[in-house]
Amino acid sequence: MCYYITVAFPKTMANSILTSLPKGLHSLPVTSPAISKLLPRDYDSLAIITAMCSCDLYSPSKPGEKDREKEALQRKYKKKGWSENKIQRALDDHEKNMKTRLAGFRDDFLYWLSALSANSTGNLYIFVHFYGGDVETEELEIRRDKVTAEGLRSFLQGFPEDVLLEITN
Repeated sequence: MCYYITVAFPKTMANSILTSLPKGLHSLPVTSPAISKLLPRDYDSLAIITAMCSCDLYSPSKPGEKDREKEALQRKYKKKGWSENKIQRALDDHEKNMKTRLAGFRDDFLYWLSALSANSTGNLYIFVHFYGGDVETEELEIRRDKVTAEGLRSFLQGFPEDVLLEITN
């Protein structure tokens, strides 16, 4: 049970895709019929992974998560009898020092995808799914959407799951 990020591209780009992957990122061929049937015939697709999956590269957005955490800390500090000023300083320090896993894509993947889409000779496709079974055989309900390479940034902090996003030039 893991996230996988699938990137599809014209077969002529395969070499440049593989050689441009950032350090620590790897690829696996994707042959899922559910995805393949939605792509042009002359396209290949790869899952971009860190070890065995893409969980380190993508985090779903969880509405209100940051606010709930802040409220919990605030209650904890009030129980300790801290003053409002001390609580505010502690919350500010916590936010600065906290290692937050942002919703959306990890920075190195995001930079790579942005550069790839800006320099691509053809359209690219990206798909994110949380697989509960076999990556190649799991049935998928895939929606479709389109965005320009310049408009890609609007999707990156809240990228939708189960949407095959076509990135056009």
